[in-house]
Amino acid sequence: MIKLSDCSESVSHKELQSILSQVPFTLPESFLKLYESYNGGIPDKTEVRGGRNIFPVHQFYDWSDILFFKSDLDSYSVPSSLDSNKVLPFACDQGGNVYSLYFDKQLPRVIFYTTSDEMLVWGEWDTFSCFLECFQ
Repeated sequence: MIKLSDCSESVSHKELQSILSQVPFTLPESFLKLYESYNGGIPDKTEVRGGRNIFPVHQFYDWSDILFFKSDLDSYSVPSSLDSNKVLPFACDQGGNVYSLYFDKQLPRVIFYTTSDEMLVWGEWDTFSCFLECFQ
């Protein structure tokens, strides 16, 4: 598994339960496991394979950022091909492009999309676990 540095202060079990009550989705175990160890931060491996492409990952958001971005989403902040009500941003590259969990199936998948004028989906991983396994 990847390791994160420059993390925010970890949250207590009670704080985590409060956070999870604000997220309208059941988060994957692998996501929760990562966030039990790290509250956001800079990954030790900064590239993730997606198909034939390699994508940069600059940082994982901490819980406060995840909740802020979730509350601030509207139909203009995600590609039109996605339902903004099913998106939970959790990481970004250095250009501000976003990695999100997308809850359109029984198991959420990870999507990587640009935040430029066109707002396109560039990468997809079937699960968060698969996403983590693709770091290099």
